[in-house]
Amino acid sequence: RSDGKCDGPRMRPQFYFFGYEGRAGLPSNFDCDYCNALGHTAGALIACGRSGYMATVRHLDLPPSQWVPCGTPITMLMNMEKRKGKMKPVIRKALTDLEGTPFQTLKKHRAEWLSNDMYRIVGPIQVRMERY
Repeated sequence: RSDGKCDGPRMRPQFYFFGYEGRAGLPSNFDCDYCNALGHTAGALIACGRSGYMATVRHLDLPPSQWVPCGTPITMLMNMEKRKGKMKPVIRKALTDLEGTPFQTLKKHRAEWLSNDMYRIVGPIQVRMERY
């Protein structure tokens, strides 16, 4: 820049720490399909000029060829709450339902799971690349 050879915009790199990603196992085929679908959905939303939408995919219990890409308006996730005396749009906290099935299952097995080795750790999941 000082010698006048660079007349473009100044580059400002942004650094990111990949600590969790670096320690994670390899993605499963579902992980790859899901992220691919989300990326394509996000690209389609951008191409259509739809800002304020979150890329989502429905029917994840079906094969990927039957998934349905969607754009969910961020406003659909928001509720009005009083913050510092003023009503503000916020995404509501998702608290654990202490009467729900997941917590009741934990409660039922908690003592056994604390004292015994009840975990299934099979190692990293390997992606089968022949699908791609």
